[in-house]
Amino acid sequence: MNPRILPVLLATALLVGASPARAHLSLVGGFRPVASEQSARALWVNPASIGISGQGTAAADVLFSGDDAAALLQSASDEEWDLPTDIRGFSLAAATDRVAYGFQRELDDLTGVPDWTLSVGNGVQLGAGGRVGMTAEWRGGDDPGFDANAALQFPLGRELAVAAVLHDILAADVDGAETKRTWQVGAAVPFRTMLGTFTWDAVLVHSRPTVHWFGFSIDGSRYAHLSVFRNTESDWAASFALAFPNYLFGIGGVDRDGGARPDQGHLSADWSGRQYRGMGGSR
Repeated sequence: MNPRILPVLLATALLVGASPARAHLSLVGGFRPVASEQSARALWVNPASIGISGQGTAAADVLFSGDDAAALLQSASDEEWDLPTDIRGFSLAAATDRVAYGFQRELDDLTGVPDWTLSVGNGVQLGAGGRVGMTAEWRGGDDPGFDANAALQFPLGRELAVAAVLHDILAADVDGAETKRTWQVGAAVPFRTMLGTFTWDAVLVHSRPTVHWFGFSIDGSRYAHLSVFRNTESDWAASFALAFPNYLFGIGGVDRDGGARPDQGHLSADWSGRQYRGMGGSR
């Protein structure tokens, strides 16, 4: 993949209208960088990454209110766990080395979020390590309809990965809210000695300042994973997961008003299977 394509993608993204509310991502727990996603959530986040690990994968997220998130964190510090009661929705996804399937269900009548979403996606490897992918989504509830997402990902050098994702290609309205095409571009570089990955993402919205997200994820540890993100509008997202062979179980929160208290929380679970024959996995 020619590295000169990157400036063209960035320039194009600046000219394309976008919307800050993306229905297909609203029920995925936490902030997800587009250039480093390797779980089955790639179906929702970056379809070019579907199958990038060369393993079968599955992921689940349960989202709940900020009050529940704060109470859960407080109960954890007191060693008395209280399970969330104000569930907003859930997301399920499973993927092979080429195809991914997913389902989302909204439970809290969130504005701009469909009652349910069924999605199928495909990721394909190109020459020189590049990848392309696309998903199709069927959305139910008010303003039911069909939409699609497309993505491109490629390496720059031996470590740096760059991705560009176009969400809501058909710009179909969702649950009474106007939806426009949304670009998210990003880069990821692993730091092996720190067992982690640094990421940068930009969410580009027509006629609004570009929002930049910066983050670091400790994703190479055998025992626990930790991710912290912050953007140029003082929003933040953080998650922590216990790691077991083939499994991750995590908790996280997101704040969108610049405060210290999360306004949304999530519980997550991940599974990864054996490597498919002939697949070495790549980033």
